[in-house]
Amino acid sequence: MKRIIFLFRNYRSLFRIKLKFSRPNKNRILLFDYTNEAIFKRLINRKIEVLYRRLEEINLYVLFMAIKSYGFFNLGKSYIKTYIEYVEPKIVITFNELHETFYLLKKLVKKNSFYTIAIQDGYRTLPNFSSFNLTNIKRYKVDQILNFSRKDKKLYENISNSPKVVAGSFRNNFYKKTKNINSKKILLISQYRDEYKNNEKIKYFIREKKILDFLKTFCKKNKIKYLIATKPGVSKNNYMRAFNLQKDSEIISDLNFKKKYEIVDKSEVTIFADSSLGMEALSRGNKVISFPFKPYLGVPKFFWSHKIDQDIFEKKLNLIYGMKINTWLKKIKNKKEVFVKYNPGNTILLKIIKKYLKNNDE
Repeated sequence: MKRIIFLFRNYRSLFRIKLKFSRPNKNRILLFDYTNEAIFKRLINRKIEVLYRRLEEINLYVLFMAIKSYGFFNLGKSYIKTYIEYVEPKIVITFNELHETFYLLKKLVKKNSFYTIAIQDGYRTLPNFSSFNLTNIKRYKVDQILNFSRKDKKLYENISNSPKVVAGSFRNNFYKKTKNINSKKILLISQYRDEYKNNEKIKYFIREKKILDFLKTFCKKNKIKYLIATKPGVSKNNYMRAFNLQKDSEIISDLNFKKKYEIVDKSEVTIFADSSLGMEALSRGNKVISFPFKPYLGVPKFFWSHKIDQDIFEKKLNLIYGMKINTWLKKIKNKKEVFVKYNPGNTILLKIIKKYLKNNDE
């Protein structure tokens, strides 16, 4: 039923589905879902197979064999099972770690043995795992879960007993830090989506409007420029209308990830509420200010406040904006990875992959 509802809501995407007619190639590494496909291929520098599961591509050969073997009941899982059986991977990796089925693959596919790695791909809270049966977490098994931080590692104990390692953010680790270039601008990382004004998430819109109004006042008073990076799918025009901004406002939308990290690295200060990119900015050693909804427990308060008004905002921003980078780095020493570990080059992930493939060859 869920799949039928999904197809009904996304009927236009049916016309963009790529169809394949030949059976998938055997490969030692299978990526479950296309998330981070391009940069993952660049990182490991080898061919992989990708199991697309959001109607980007359908392998008709696999679909036919799945129906032939298992019928139409639970076709989604039958398709996944059949696909994996044809690829015969040694490692199955996903960056869509919110997908419940991934944690059931070892039970679903018994014909092949493989190593499974689930990699956290964003800032998470427990409600993100609403599709999981959290009263029976023993059923969710993978060989390794890679988390952003120690805090996230504890969170994921609520969804699986599987081994976990802190490895940071894959994308953040992939893109090198831009050095010695500073624009003196203040960057606001937006959390706004167009639907937030009309549903229970309106609190995100209200909080961002406060932050933006305070930022405009501060910048006008101090003759400092600011820019806004919107979330994917939020256009510059829609953002300007939502927040009543002038046409000359510097708003950057639909950036590729490389460009986003370059802008974060070049900005004098990055401001955010609850944002993975903001937390990644801190891990890279950049100056940040956060205004979260809830307090960060055990984290020095000089760069964040869950309470916000013009006075609090300006005190924080005056302090951080004028702070020399060496002073900043000393103050956040041993704290910059409290939200996200920084592992340039994703060496932790690469080591896990290489070790398993080597052991599997022996």
